[in-house]
Amino acid sequence: MIIFISGISAIVFFGYTTFILLKKMPDNKPGLIINSEGIIDNSSGVSAGIVLWKDIIEISTANVMNQKFLMFIVKNPEEYINRQNGIVKRKAMEINYKTYGSPISISANTLDTNFEELYKLLQRKFKERA
Repeated sequence: MIIFISGISAIVFFGYTTFILLKKMPDNKPGLIINSEGIIDNSSGVSAGIVLWKDIIEISTANVMNQKFLMFIVKNPEEYINRQNGIVKRKAMEINYKTYGSPISISANTLDTNFEELYKLLQRKFKERA
């Protein structure tokens, strides 16, 4: 029974991931927009929308299955979770929040930059706004 449930979970997860990747392929939007208001992540299917500088408390890192993520610790995580339209997106953000302390994460894997450069840039911009 556990194997069956694991199999169904894997099919749902990878099916959703494939759907999101196919949906993002023809997308010509910049993967990440950094402006005076905040950060807009268009690089993944679990984008939080605009993350305002005034809401960010800290930018940290996390490793998930050998993949590095930037984690945005915000003052009002529930607001970012609740404003999501899709239930899958909302659940993914809830899991991120419970597991890593933030519903908002960005990977550099789909961006035209490396992780360290992105981390340094965002830390610098964050400090400028503080």
